[in-house]
Amino acid sequence: MEPVLTGPRPVKVNVHLRRLYLAPAIQRVVVGGAHEMDADVPVTDAKTGAVLVNYPEFRAIALAGQGIGGEMLDAALMADPIDRLTLNFASVARA
Repeated sequence: MEPVLTGPRPVKVNVHLRRLYLAPAIQRVVVGGAHEMDADVPVTDAKTGAVLVNYPEFRAIALAGQGIGGEMLDAALMADPIDRLTLNFASVARA
């Protein structure tokens, strides 16, 4: 998450994962679906430990290839689902 979450103040990001769902290939071929991650995310000051902001029930979603062709392209060209989820998570958190 470091390349995306940057700033002048050192902070500690605690991610308490509540739910991780990686849509299986067969589901995406038959009915579609996406990868999802739900977490509680308190951000604290690295020096004092004071909570700066708290994101309860924070959600990140990464789209996945749909249908047979989409699944094949997804497997061949896209990063691993967990890597896409982490990048989306950091991008949404930064915004």
